[in-house]
Amino acid sequence: MTAIAPSRRPRIALGAMLLVGLLLAWLSIRNAAQALFATVHPAYAEAFWPASGDALAGDAHARIVLAGGRVDDTARALIRRALVRAPDTDAPLVLAGFAASEDGDLGRASALMTAAVARNPRNDTARYWLLDHDIRTGRYAAGLAQVGPALRLREGTRDSIFALVAGLLDIPAAAPAVRAALATSPDWRADFFRVRAAAGTDPATLAALLRALPLADAETTRIERRAVLYAAVDRGRFALAHDLWLALLPAGHRPTTAIYDPDFGLLPGAPPFAWNLQPPEGASAKMIGIGGAEPRTALAMTYPGSVPALIAEQYAMIAPGPHRLSLQSRRIGEADGADGAEVVARVRCANDDAILAELPLADRPAWTGRSIPVSAPAGCGAVRVQFAGMPGAQLSVARVQVTAVRLEPR
Repeated sequence: MTAIAPSRRPRIALGAMLLVGLLLAWLSIRNAAQALFATVHPAYAEAFWPASGDALAGDAHARIVLAGGRVDDTARALIRRALVRAPDTDAPLVLAGFAASEDGDLGRASALMTAAVARNPRNDTARYWLLDHDIRTGRYAAGLAQVGPALRLREGTRDSIFALVAGLLDIPAAAPAVRAALATSPDWRADFFRVRAAAGTDPATLAALLRALPLADAETTRIERRAVLYAAVDRGRFALAHDLWLALLPAGHRPTTAIYDPDFGLLPGAPPFAWNLQPPEGASAKMIGIGGAEPRTALAMTYPGSVPALIAEQYAMIAPGPHRLSLQSRRIGEADGADGAEVVARVRCANDDAILAELPLADRPAWTGRSIPVSAPAGCGAVRVQFAGMPGAQLSVARVQVTAVRLEPR
């Protein structure tokens, strides 16, 4: 054996390292090109690396697409070769599943698609095939298990998938599976209620579904009930909306009068059946505490009289017939004259927005009680109690406080 001179060993080692580096670089480039062309130009991929399972699967996929979904004999042969060359990948399994489906062997097709998902949980084609197949064949629980992954894997499908889930509620055999799926609080639960409430699903159906489910976390519960509540209000289903709103209140805070939080004490509760403060730009509305011999809480409003504006309101449930709106109010600061801006209390019919009563607030600095009769027609369903700013003949600013708001039968 001829010994290698010590002076040549570093050069030989360097040369070997360069060869290995070139080989690895070539393999990396070839793998990247094969992966790209397998999906974009499958025929090129086969020419570049003829034995690749991905290339064979890509060529079969292209043939199936060009044939309008039909799996011909050539595509089947490519799929079989791809399965042999790449038995541990998901793409050939999906194509084999399509071939089995075309043959009418849905059991085999389902098994192949399930195996594809096991190899690659992000295979959206297999996920959507299983979702469709399981729902069509009455395997509702299995189909609904695909909803979450399907939503995450393809953007723009949310509305159609949620419409499918909502449609299952009308199928007696499927509705229990929908309730069971939602009862696990999947990450799409709140979004389902929000989207379907806005899309026109009957609020009563959604409300019944909510009542049948265990409570989710606090934020999910707030989102889904608020969505259904406002859908009910928008459709004039005020009693249903009020029931949902009551369910959102903490224990011990059920209202005892038609007006909730009549003294503006910051009681827990969200609009629309609690006060919704929405002063326009330049105005203000804030619940405050007032000291003195008789400490109380009130709503303080500032309104720069330029255009009519809604400052605060809440919906209230009252029976048809005669009622009386009463309150206590006072002016803050000096009056700007009889023709200045003012804040008025109003009662409107919730269904048609007709004004049932309007009461100007006090224009004096001392607390003053005021009231006005209100006749609620049978068709109102609910009323909206509002505080609104009205501009005067001269530009001015109205500053008032109000408390003890009551709406009671006469």
